Amino acid sequence: MIAAAIANAGINQPRAAALAQPSRAADALAAPIPASATKAAPASPERGTASRAAATDAVPATSNTTTPTQATSQAASAVADAAGARLSGTFGDFLTLLTTQLRNQDPLTPLDTNQFTSQLVQFAGVEQALATNQHLSTLIGLERGNQLAALGAFLGRRIEAETDRLPLMGGQAGFVYDGSGEAQSVRITIRDAAGRVVIDSQGAAGAGRQEFQWDGRDAAGRQLPDGAYSVGVTEIRANNATRSLPVRVIAAATGAVAAASSPELILGPVQVPLSAVRAVLAPLAPPAT
Repeated sequence: MIAAAIANAGINQPRAAALAQPSRAADALAAPIPASATKAAPASPERGTASRAAATDAVPATSNTTTPTQATSQAASAVADAAGARLSGTFGDFLTLLTTQLRNQDPLTPLDTNQFTSQLVQFAGVEQALATNQHLSTLIGLERGNQLAALGAFLGRRIEAETDRLPLMGGQAGFVYDGSGEAQSVRITIRDAAGRVVIDSQGAAGAGRQEFQWDGRDAAGRQLPDGAYSVGVTEIRANNATRSLPVRVIAAATGAVAAASSPELILGPVQVPLSAVRAVLAPLAPPAT
């Protein structure tokens, strides 16, 4: 009986078998929809364009304000749209199979409608869950846009952020670390993008906040190009015991970007997540003329 209904409905047999079993309703949602079934649920022209593939929206460094976009929310909702289209095609297949079986059932052994009713309830629940996820994705995208707009107040300000990536801009770079006061000496190592050591110097070994300014010159006195470098600070204690110290770079914020997980600040050639920001400092005073 079911085989005849499947043939009359025009649904391929493996997919119809999954729809006909309540325990496999969830698996049917994950299966790809055949071309013949998708005719029942054509893609809406208002949904998704190729531009939704963009996951980030950078704010130009020359702007004093950020312009929130809907790129993040569009990318998130694209997944929900695809799931909704897949559900629509699966649900259409199920209804076609149900009505065809009802038309061709044996009057002496009628079909058990309780199973189909249970499947209808399951499909309705999944449809509501997908709609909820789509709305949540939209809200998350809007919240990220609001966070990106708030970062506009940071542009041009000096940012103290916890990271070992040191931005060299205009031949100047700076960072801070907190000494324990128990070190006999402090070793500072700066490396270029290729991992080569360009500076191996001594830092202040006192307790508390210690600052280090670098003029962008290597050990031979050559001026290095602006870019992203890495820095490490190591305390050397008695008996040559060593301990690495966290580093916080200080650089001017030149932009903001809506990354996949959370908004990030652009410090010249370096990007840091908002969670890494430890302080917002006043901009440096212009040199006296």
